[in-house]
Amino acid sequence: MTGADLCKKCILKDSVLVIALLHYMQIDEEQGKKLIQSIHSSYKDFLKHFEDADVFANLSYQILKGSYPYPVNEVAADMLRYVAYDVNRFHARDKIEELLATGVEPLIEEILER
Repeated sequence: MTGADLCKKCILKDSVLVIALLHYMQIDEEQGKKLIQSIHSSYKDFLKHFEDADVFANLSYQILKGSYPYPVNEVAADMLRYVAYDVNRFHARDKIEELLATGVEPLIEEILER
């Protein structure tokens, strides 16, 4: 499945697909890395409405709350920051504030604060 296909399905299926993706990423870290990079390469093209960005913010937030490898967290942090500040979704900004309050890796914190 291409990044574009994943993005379309994320927007249509929202939380159901996010949960499935998170489980898949935990099972196979290498494929999880490829999966999030694939989504990252296409998600901006599918943000037609403000609400479309929320699923990507939720996916990113769940990744950053979990125990995923740094390369996955790095991509997730970039996506969450983009949705929060470039798309201007306050819901995503709240998620960033929550992550910063509970603590994240310093390099991830740097990405979120840009």
